[in-house]
Amino acid sequence: METKYVHLEQLFRNEAGKEGSVYVPNIWPDKPVDYVFIAMEPSLGNWAKNNAEAQLKVSQGFKNIASSTVDFIVHHCIREYFLSSGETYYLTDLSKGAMLVKEAKKDKKARYKRWHNLLIDELVFVSKETTKRIAIGGIVRDTLKNTDLKCHFDIAHYSTEARGKHSSYIRQNGLHSEYEEFERDISIDTIIKTAVTVLAEAKTQNKIANQILENLKSRGLRKLEMRSFFYYKKELSRLSSDQ
Repeated sequence: METKYVHLEQLFRNEAGKEGSVYVPNIWPDKPVDYVFIAMEPSLGNWAKNNAEAQLKVSQGFKNIASSTVDFIVHHCIREYFLSSGETYYLTDLSKGAMLVKEAKKDKKARYKRWHNLLIDELVFVSKETTKRIAIGGIVRDTLKNTDLKCHFDIAHYSTEARGKHSSYIRQNGLHSEYEEFERDISIDTIIKTAVTVLAEAKTQNKIANQILENLKSRGLRKLEMRSFFYYKKELSRLSSDQ
């Protein structure tokens, strides 16, 4: 698996270079997984302000979808509320080059089309015959729905722009009382515990890992993040029970 990924990573770097972005590695699995979660593209802005800073952090071992509070909320909810014992997952994106959100909005369809064959190659490596794909966001679902990578399920995205849907989910489903009880019981310590595990599995360098963990601790859990936590807990639990 690792040898194959080294070759594939070089193809990812080449494609990112062509579009003027920085390739950000995912946490590559040791063996084919049971579920693949697919988001849109890595974003600049929080963990790195520009390409130069992103390239530096990647060279130090920074991994995609493994730095922010919401990143680890997603990891936590997949592990705690979706997977059965012994099952595994992989998180990736349609395209692998990190860019600012305003840039990512431009020519999405053309960019995803350019990356599609590489996504196929990637998913061949990480999938088995029974692997199911979950789209993170409607854009991913719609991009893949008429392809050979059509997703089996979809959930809302975790971007800042999409988090209003997490709040709407609570209101539209009459879950306010349940959410208030959930909010009283949760703490950032739960997410930090998951982050420690994820960062260790990703073989993240101590310096980078410690910075990420310190940032999680100092920020705590904010209101929008609590709502995202609740949304993913409920929706991933539902999807798990529906299978």
